[in-house]
Amino acid sequence: MGIVPTIQLHRLISDGKLIIEPFELMEDQTPPATIDLTLKGKVLKYNLKSYVLGKEIPEEAKEYEEIKDGVYKLAPGESAVFPVYETIGLPSTLAGLILPRSSLTRLGIIVQPVYLNPGYLGHCPVVIVNHAPFEIEIPFKNSRSPRVLQVMFFELTTKPHRIYGEGVDEKYHREDGKHSELHKDFDIYEILAPLAEIADKP
Repeated sequence: MGIVPTIQLHRLISDGKLIIEPFELMEDQTPPATIDLTLKGKVLKYNLKSYVLGKEIPEEAKEYEEIKDGVYKLAPGESAVFPVYETIGLPSTLAGLILPRSSLTRLGIIVQPVYLNPGYLGHCPVVIVNHAPFEIEIPFKNSRSPRVLQVMFFELTTKPHRIYGEGVDEKYHREDGKHSELHKDFDIYEILAPLAEIADKP
């Protein structure tokens, strides 16, 4: 497995084999082996004091905020979830990894890496955490941020047994920054269901 250079990514996008929409940058405006991405102004925060890993998150605990033109403020230590603005679609031959641009990490802003399986299609969410000792303001224009992310792609050494979207446990296919649905995992259910029965007993 090797990292795919940008010149090859441009060809894959032009041929319709790799989807990154919208995609406006020319080859001389992109790094050697990544493509820059932006955020969508649809912010998700979880209003929870505690959480049992794998339990369904109640609707009232999900706080959404739409930003078309303006800024979103992240206080020190605060985090929020943003969908990637661009639609990303991978062929069966590639896997992807979304990372922050180095300009963000130099400010103390952390973006949790996001892995993309072959066949994934959608606006995947990223978690941004402000580790700086000062407030960060993320600007948006027409519901889109500046370039803050980068995605790299890896070429598989052989064809996978299936692609994402063809299995039974693939709840984030064709998503638009969906919240965590860990509670739908079969192994989580097997663990929590007996505990719930015990808790319900008088």
